[in-house]
This record gives sequence, structure tokens and C-alpha cells, in this order.
Amino acid sequence: MQLRIRLARRCSFFLFSMSLLATMAGADEGPVQFQLLPDFGGLNSAAPDANLRITARVRMAANSRVGMLEVTATMNESWHVYSITQPPGGPMKTTIKLAPSEDYRLLGSFAPDHAAHVHFIDVFDMDVEEHPGQVTWSVPFELSAAGTSSALVIKGHVEGQVCSDRGGCIPFGQKENSFSAKLSGTLSPSASSTLAGIRLPNTHGSIRGWLSTTKASPGDTVQLYVSIDPDKDWHVYAYAKIPPSLFQKPTLLETRIPPGWTTGPVATSAPVISTPSPLPNDPPTRYYAGPVTWSLPLHIPVSAQPGTYPLEGHVAFQTCAATCDAPTATAWQSKLQVVSAGTADTSGLLAAVGFSAQPSPYDSVVDRL
Repeated sequence: MQLRIRLARRCSFFLFSMSLLATMAGADEGPVQFQLLPDFGGLNSAAPDANLRITARVRMAANSRVGMLEVTATMNESWHVYSITQPPGGPMKTTIKLAPSEDYRLLGSFAPDHAAHVHFIDVFDMDVEEHPGQVTWSVPFELSAAGTSSALVIKGHVEGQVCSDRGGCIPFGQKENSFSAKLSGTLSPSASSTLAGIRLPNTHGSIRGWLSTTKASPGDTVQLYVSIDPDKDWHVYAYAKIPPSLFQKPTLLETRIPPGWTTGPVATSAPVISTPSPLPNDPPTRYYAGPVTWSLPLHIPVSAQPGTYPLEGHVAFQTCAATCDAPTATAWQSKLQVVSAGTADTSGLLAAVGFSAQPSPYDSVVDRL
């Protein structure tokens, strides 16, 4: 019975979509318009950009080659877009696509400035993640050796659908929402935004980290970024929650956050390369071919009181080429100021994460997980 109900709901949505396409195809004169169908109120007849505006800008950290690309979607009242993490099987998620460029490299993944509104939708039989009003997605980047901030232009576009709260959606893509983001300010006057890395003894790579902001409000999500830059022809192993076998040494992220705070899934900026393990019955070996940045969402509870909160943990990793360095780990720490709603930092300032130059045993991190 439940299966029949779900199929009926999806068939209804399919029929709605077909009716909409038939309405559009039936227009003999003038530009194609979305028509208001009698059984599905709220579908606006305007073009997508009448209810959605996409803007983008670039800001650089002072005394640094690190910057932030910020892409903002602004919707009319009672309209919304879906999150960049909307699971499949439901409405169309928002996707931000950047044109290839040799002028910079991303140091993480896009993250929203606030959590999406999650609620259940019958027609999809699942939770959906909506952003009403306005949302800004940000991603840190670093200029290449030949890149300059004054000449930098980051081009891209946003794909997805903008939907009315009363029902009905309008898809949008590259034609409607392309952007060219140029330098429009600095992130911080502080030299701490240089995000300098450290190199642990007997390793072939440097590690650094930062928070996506210095101040946040209860209910906000802050991103923790950790980046490792291996030496030429060296690599680190892929992130894992726990080691998949006794012989493999994946990258591990251990966090200690205040009570009531939670973390989300780890995202990775670089593709994972998988090769068969030389050991019998061992899982495939998974690693990154070059620099990599991990991002970990830190969710602040709405009940959090204003104040300065310590954040800390460990990163464990191993650098390898034809041979491998001994696996190692380092402790990290930072602080985040929680302020009243509406007073959080909106400058895009990156808060530096400090790493200990004194290495810790890799297995000590395993024991903490």
C-alpha cells in the first residue's frame, strides 16, 4: 500500500511536469511563458531571474595569496532554492560550476553561510533542504604562482531550480545565471589570515588549517578546513573515519567540540585515486595525487550561549612516494566566538587554526576515534 501511495505521488508530479511542458509547447506566438495551471497554484509566469538573482565576488586575505569566492542567491519573497547538498530522489539541488582556470586552486568545497531549512515533502516522500530569502555559498582558494589578485576573474554559473512556497518551480542554468567574480575587498587586516602551514619532522609535506569565520551565531554552521600540501611526487592517503585495515594509514580527523555541538560529513577537494592493495585480502589503497583540503561542518546548537568556545583535535596522516614516511599526527586548536543572532561576522574573515610542531603518535589518534 505504501509503495502504491509513493508511486501515485510521483506520477502526479510527473503529470504536472508534462502538463507544464505541453502548455509551453502550445504557444504559437511570442516568447515561451510558464502558464499558471488551474490545479497547481503559485507557478509564476515570469522568467527565473525575475524571482532569483545570482551575484558573486572575490575577497583576498591581507598579506596573503588566499582568498574567498562568495556566490549569493537572492530570492523574492515566498520563493526559495534548494541546498547544494540536497539528496537525490527529490527536487533539483543547487550546483555551482566554475570554469577551468590556471590562476587559482580551490582549498575546499562550497559551504552555505547558514543551514538550510529541512522539512518533509509528500510528493517526494523525503526531506528537502530549502534556502529561502538569501543564501551565500563560499569557498576558499589560493592564487597560483603566476596569478595576481588584481587581474583575477573567476567565472562560473549556478544550476538548479527556484520554487514558490505555494507550489511550482522554474529551472535555471548557465544561460540565466552565469557570473564573473572580481576582487572587491579584503577579508581581514590581520596577518593571521596568511594561513601559514607547518611541517612536522620527518614528513614530506606541510599542513595548515582555518575556520570559515571568526564569529558565528547560535544555529549557524562553521566549516573547519584542513589542508595538506605534499612535496612534489609525494602524496597522502584518503580520509577515513577509521583505518580500514591494520596495514593502511588513511588521513584521520579527530575533533573535540563543546557539548551539544555536532559535526557533519567530511568533504574533500581532490579526487580519490584507488589502486589494488599489494597485500592479499586488503582493501584498495586510496590516496590523493597532490594537494588536498578537507572541510568538516561544525553545527552550533540554537541553545548555545554567547561566548568564546575552544575547538581542538588531531590530524593523523602519512606521506608517501616510492617509500613512505612513518605515520604521524599533530594536535590542532582554534577558538570561535559565538555572538547573538544578527551580529555574526559577515566579513568573510578566516580564523587560523594552530598546529603543534611536536608530533603525536598516529595510533594515539586511532584510539581517540
